[in-house]
Amino acid sequence: MAFFTQELAIDLGTANTVIFKDGEVVLDEPSIIAIDNETGKVVDVGRGALIERYYGYKHRMISPIRNGAIADYESACRMLRGFVRKVAGRSLFKPHLRACVAVPCCFAEKEKRAIHDALVFGGIGEIHIIPRPVSEILGLGFEAMSTHPHMTVDIGHETTEIAITCSGRTNEPHYAFISTGGAEMTSDISFHMATCYGFHSNMMATAEMIKRKIGSALEDLPEDEDLEPFEVVGPDLHSDQPKIKKVELTYHEIATCFEPTLLKIEHAIENVLNAAPEYHQSIENDGVWLTGGGSLLRGISERFSRRFNIPFHVADDPLKAVARGTCLALDGTDRYPFLMR
Repeated sequence: MAFFTQELAIDLGTANTVIFKDGEVVLDEPSIIAIDNETGKVVDVGRGALIERYYGYKHRMISPIRNGAIADYESACRMLRGFVRKVAGRSLFKPHLRACVAVPCCFAEKEKRAIHDALVFGGIGEIHIIPRPVSEILGLGFEAMSTHPHMTVDIGHETTEIAITCSGRTNEPHYAFISTGGAEMTSDISFHMATCYGFHSNMMATAEMIKRKIGSALEDLPEDEDLEPFEVVGPDLHSDQPKIKKVELTYHEIATCFEPTLLKIEHAIENVLNAAPEYHQSIENDGVWLTGGGSLLRGISERFSRRFNIPFHVADDPLKAVARGTCLALDGTDRYPFLMR
């Protein structure tokens, strides 16, 4: 019998899972699980699982979330159970767990059911599902049921979700979901280093560091944001002899690498804007809100603003906007018709 209730707001991301409890972040860890190859038992989940990769071939790392959906159902269930145990704690009496989880608007019932069942396996008794764009609106501080339209662009690890939300709903013509995000930008850098400088094409960790240090969506950052070149050291695969080479990369060069990926996102934004001429004036006045890890790329809001002649704003805490909005939705389950139980 449940003697008390704990409420969890969950943003199940491809790269990270964020959980709010009682209005505060209680978990923000990688969506990863470590499995013992010999016994098949869970070694650890989240941040602790990352450490296990240094143990050689004894453990294997699994990322069960792909494109915002569950790709490995069993691993996702076990990972979520580990996360729930971390945040719910252990006590003499088992608490009744209520949760609200944000999912992309384009998910079919099959994907929603998979997430629901995984949360049930994790020990959650009551589950509500909220569309991600609606949770973003709440997380940005707007009233979700307002008839005033709001446009959001959520640039995640592997996907970008673009939506115009009005009265707690996102209609299909005013929505786009593409398989492009921060991971593709990292791949762009890695491919550039391999083709132009002869570095190994699997230097993804180095490419990610380059993106963080000198990544830019603009080739002409303001003078006060000018970035020093970043030196990359690695084996020269173009040489017949073992040789280490050093290359200095500039943010101008990296901005050129991102061009194909950013053009895909711009094309999707353009399609959504063109499908909603009746909302154009409101969006032009209020601007478009950027969330997700990709919104932290230098100059991205300025680039989009120049491209569409509409102000683009980066959310104050773009990585947690969805989880924060999901937490607010959980407090108003009776008055929000867009929540599915």
